[in-house]
Amino acid sequence: MKKILTLIAAIATAATLTSCHYIKPGIYETVGTAASATTFNINGEIFEIYADRLQQSETYIIILSDNGTPFNIYDDEILNYCDMEVYELMKFEKELN
Repeated sequence: MKKILTLIAAIATAATLTSCHYIKPGIYETVGTAASATTFNINGEIFEIYADRLQQSETYIIILSDNGTPFNIYDDEILNYCDMEVYELMKFEKELN
């Protein structure tokens, strides 16, 4: 039973890390949800943004700079973000061209 729980925990960790991926060296993207008009919820942690209004409960693709340990969002800086619908449209347009 202990081995099964360890395996499930390892799979859950891998799934979380695969939701983050590098765009180029030092820059990666992950998924977050707008917890309020000025905060993101990324992996259960709240991160404040300024000078913008988010659509609460909307899913966003968030671009971060990697300022230390890989995929450790606590020491990274949010560079940009867009909501999931816009991101999917941009991806679809890129595939057409």
